[in-house]
Amino acid sequence: MAINPVFDHEANVPRGQFTQEEFSRTARALAASKKKRAAPAVSSQAEVSAENLVANPYWKTYQQQIQAKIEEAGAEIAELKDRVSDPGMLDYEQILADKMKIAVLGGKKQAWEEAVALPKDIMDAAD
Repeated sequence: MAINPVFDHEANVPRGQFTQEEFSRTARALAASKKKRAAPAVSSQAEVSAENLVANPYWKTYQQQIQAKIEEAGAEIAELKDRVSDPGMLDYEQILADKMKIAVLGGKKQAWEEAVALPKDIMDAAD
């Protein structure tokens, strides 16, 4: 039997894979850090810029394009998660590649969500 360098034969799991406990702990820490995220600093110049941006007709186009990227990333993440959790998927290198892609897409999705919310956050902080 050939030894797969990506698979930890002693622990009987793919290398680099989280245990359920590690994953849960990391997910809780990320959720807590999101809650602690402070409102953006607002100056009087930022308030005027935010009002102009939201009133600008191009803002809706910008928001629609970013929202499409968010939905696209969400769909791709769901597809990758389904593939990774498929018990018939035995290609551990592909599983690890898919998990890395899930992490990258998750980061992009979060950044796009924050980009869409930023003008509202700035105006809310100004009130």
